[in-house]
Amino acid sequence: MTIEGVFHLLKAATDLDEERIKGFCLQFALKNYNDFIANKDGIYILGIELFQEVVAAFQTNPSPPASIYPEGGPPNTLEEDYKKLYEMMPYSDFSVACGSENIKCHKAIILAFSDIMGNALIKDSDTPVRISADAFKSVLKFSYYGYGEVEAKPACDLVGFCRRNKLPTLLRICEDKIRNSVNADTVLDILGVSYLPADGKQELVDELQSKCFPFILENLDKVDLTMAKAFNPLMTIDLLLQLQNSCKQNKYGLGCILNVSAGGDGASPAKAKVAPAAPSRPSGGGGSPSRPSGGGVSPAPRRVQPPPPSSMVAGVKVPPPNDSRPPPPPRSTSKDGGGLPPPVIGGGPAPPPRTPSTSSFPPPSIGSTAPPPTVEVRDTAADSKSRLSRRKSQKDIKGELKTKVSKKDKKEEERRKKEEQKRIAKERKERQKMEKKFKGKD
Repeated sequence: MTIEGVFHLLKAATDLDEERIKGFCLQFALKNYNDFIANKDGIYILGIELFQEVVAAFQTNPSPPASIYPEGGPPNTLEEDYKKLYEMMPYSDFSVACGSENIKCHKAIILAFSDIMGNALIKDSDTPVRISADAFKSVLKFSYYGYGEVEAKPACDLVGFCRRNKLPTLLRICEDKIRNSVNADTVLDILGVSYLPADGKQELVDELQSKCFPFILENLDKVDLTMAKAFNPLMTIDLLLQLQNSCKQNKYGLGCILNVSAGGDGASPAKAKVAPAAPSRPSGGGGSPSRPSGGGVSPAPRRVQPPPPSSMVAGVKVPPPNDSRPPPPPRSTSKDGGGLPPPVIGGGPAPPPRTPSTSSFPPPSIGSTAPPPTVEVRDTAADSKSRLSRRKSQKDIKGELKTKVSKKDKKEEERRKKEEQKRIAKERKERQKMEKKFKGKD
């Protein structure tokens, strides 16, 4: 409201019998009384009667009109209004892809909440956001009407998202949530948060690992470790090292793993087996082994060896199969080695070479039925001619192929050269035209 406008507003309120508006105009005129009186056009706009009423009010100083709302001002419905706006999403002009779900929102509200997050989402609108749909809905609830209740798993997804988009308030809410939400369903997600890039958050990393590793080792039968391969590989390595140290130090009741792997009492299963006792043999001739008297345990049975080739079958002695090989020479029982020359020791002369004789071959066995060996005689001259003719035919075929291929290659190469020359000439002409155009402009 201004001095120039209060005259028109006061006149209209008086004509329409709007006492509340008239009272506000009188209060404004009394606060700025000197400027109000000094305005020359005011008396013509208000009229003499209304102008005198304002002057009389200055002397009596009337009380301002009562407020429409009770003490404390009008009710604050802003939060409820933005909550309805989020739930209904009227006139939404933007959508974000989270997995297989598209979530609608308003660009103005996202940008007003965080320009970094808004610009990143709008610039890469075709790229899905790398958080779950529940996590992004939690971001929207906090952006629209400040709702800060976040579940544990969405909070784990939002830690990295808030660090990238500079959302410190929501980040603090998520970190406080995961600190006190370690259970069998969330322990791997919370442990994965400790392996995210953390600037100045080493205390949080140490706290999460000190809570998650003991919980996993105490509840190995309840925690689903198949999801660990979806996180940082260093987490799996550290988990294995923690398990190994706990087994060695017998923590959380895991020392029994080493005992089971060692066979219960520390002895290996192979050593625990007792070899069967060998049967006792008689000291005399070829009698049967002695059996213990009484009702003792009988010794282990002896291994039965297969009969020799010459054995009794059904009461008939079967001769060994005919062997065409010559029998070995009989060994001499004389002390001088059977007439053989003694072995040469040192640098003496070499023994004379043996000359093959017919007496060295064994006599043919009468019962042998094997046919005599056949000797294959080849005609070397005919073979060499066939080889030469085959090589010549192969060379002729290769030469014809080379001539055919070479003619085609030559034609193709000539065609390529012509096309390259045409292209170069065309580019040269275009370059000359452009140079003439630029020179003309200069």
